[in-house]
Amino acid sequence: MIPTGAKSFVEAAMFNVQVHKEVGNSIIEKHPGYVLGRNDEGAWAAPLKIDEALTLLSSAIEKVGNATGIEGKIGIDMAASELWNGRRYEYKKERKLLETGGQLSYIGELSVNHDIIYVEDPFDEEDFDSFAQLNEKLGEKLLVVGDDLVVTNPKRLQIAIDKHSVNGTIVKPNQIGTLTDAKTTVSMASRSKVVPVASHRSGETSDTALAHIAVGLRCPIIKIGISGGERLEKINELIKIERTIRPPMAKIR
Repeated sequence: MIPTGAKSFVEAAMFNVQVHKEVGNSIIEKHPGYVLGRNDEGAWAAPLKIDEALTLLSSAIEKVGNATGIEGKIGIDMAASELWNGRRYEYKKERKLLETGGQLSYIGELSVNHDIIYVEDPFDEEDFDSFAQLNEKLGEKLLVVGDDLVVTNPKRLQIAIDKHSVNGTIVKPNQIGTLTDAKTTVSMASRSKVVPVASHRSGETSDTALAHIAVGLRCPIIKIGISGGERLEKINELIKIERTIRPPMAKIR
């Protein structure tokens, strides 16, 4: 969830915590016998199909939004390289196989039906052209974000920029290996009006450096999760930074 209506980072973090809690309650209500589990990023691991999960999340965002007055929208990481079998995208729970054109249409349907404003890795990591088609079709309404496509690598980002494949890119400093290269990637993205998104890793540590990197490099979005000590360390550090230097909140479409 992306708290687009939050006026401060503290407000945004509290909104995300409340939505996360509400989603957990809704899962228990829907599946009373299910013991809640989490994945390695702290998210609920629930026995839900895609539409069920997104509908449940939309309802939680609306409920918390009505209570707090904060607007929120959905962002998804499709990790489509994991779905690509060399010919089609395979959704096992849905028993669905989609060719590239079908994947493009499906993303459009999801974004409309569930008020999604952020889609990460919607196609295979080598398919710059399909990214570009989606960006051309929905880029005015949607952040089309590359992670596996770009891997924080200035050379791959340049290809994505030249092909107009993305309007957002993940920035993981330890993915490219040095802060210098990470800064180069962010600078290149910002010059080309591509939104840099500072991001954690799935096997994360409690190091708080990412909070400072995100603020220092002026990344409008930080992707750090909401549950687990390794996530909360970064959230608490960002709260300290906000109280110290009072940086303005980014405006997200």
